Amino acid sequence: MTNRERVLKALRREPVDYIPFVGRFNPLTPVQRNGVWNFPWPQDDTDAMLTYVTEKLGITHYANFGIGCMSGYSNCEVKLTEEGSLLRKEVITPAGSLTAVIENNELWPHGNDIPFSTDFTVHFRKAWITCAEDIEKLKYVFGSTTIEDIKPYYDYVKTQSEKYDLPIASHIGQGLTMALQMFLPEPLMVAIVDEPELVEAFLKLEHDVNMANIKLSCELGCDVICRNGFYETCDFYSPDQLRHFVGDYLREECELAHSYGKLVVYTLHTGIMPMLDYLKEIPFDAIFGTDPNFPGVDIRKIKAELGDSMAFEMGPCSIREFSSRNTNDVRVAIRNLIDVFGKTGFVLTPSVSMHSIMPWENFEAAVDEWKKVRNPPPAMPVSPFSKGDEI
Repeated sequence: MTNRERVLKALRREPVDYIPFVGRFNPLTPVQRNGVWNFPWPQDDTDAMLTYVTEKLGITHYANFGIGCMSGYSNCEVKLTEEGSLLRKEVITPAGSLTAVIENNELWPHGNDIPFSTDFTVHFRKAWITCAEDIEKLKYVFGSTTIEDIKPYYDYVKTQSEKYDLPIASHIGQGLTMALQMFLPEPLMVAIVDEPELVEAFLKLEHDVNMANIKLSCELGCDVICRNGFYETCDFYSPDQLRHFVGDYLREECELAHSYGKLVVYTLHTGIMPMLDYLKEIPFDAIFGTDPNFPGVDIRKIKAELGDSMAFEMGPCSIREFSSRNTNDVRVAIRNLIDVFGKTGFVLTPSVSMHSIMPWENFEAAVDEWKKVRNPPPAMPVSPFSKGDEI
């Protein structure tokens, strides 16, 4: 069984010869890593990383292919101005200027720019979206990609896939995760209650672009659609709010990918336990990145509730086990996960990635432990007799 076949079969909950291990590595920004680089390959060298991962470690990876939702951005005029420590960016559209302002200090990782989508929301002094007029302006920025624009990028990713035997993963859609970044967290929570139509308009705009980009990715030949739900959880919303704002869109995106025979993997890190019944309503093929040791998380309950319909891509937590000073923490986490999820429908992977500042010996320990326990014996059948009645 090849690495690519093994991962795809695991995601389909089909039998595999052993549990696959998919590496995920986050180099972080220069500001975040502050001169630290613990990965055993040169910076900005994807081929060196893939060679090391597949040949030296004997694990696998995805050939990652990202399609953003902002193809119209290149047609807009952009102005950047500085006023003391403040950086202001204007994206000029036919409907007016979209603007954002951030505090540009030594902790801002994006240099002389302000992305639409960034986790560094604490720096913002003015959000990208504050009113309905901003959604009208955003319509000129958002847009689906054309095959002519994306084909060279896809061909490069396909070459990586063929060279290293990797499944191709197309990363499309962020929903409420991007909304949190563009509205900012607190204003979004207020808008969800006081101006739901504003949030709905944003999500509809993004969903329409997602659908076009999913169709394009599937027609090009990707294997997996990866949908980001990192901030689309019960950390921020009730299950009913999730149903209202994104449930139908997620179903439509899954159904479109499935109509091409492709898989859909949904990122959920924390806030998952209250949403298990809601998740049963969405035909995801797998959940990726849940922190198995976050307070309140019960991986046995997750497996029991969702395991009949979904696979799981999960592993030791980035900020917990992979950041630990004790490599045994990683080993224990891996043994626990394999004990719960078993050999079918499970892909071992960091939750959610190994960072360049984390001790590399933790990742080496993870690989070593995986090799020891990646082929567990089949589960024993449950006795039809209650305890004490065996004969």
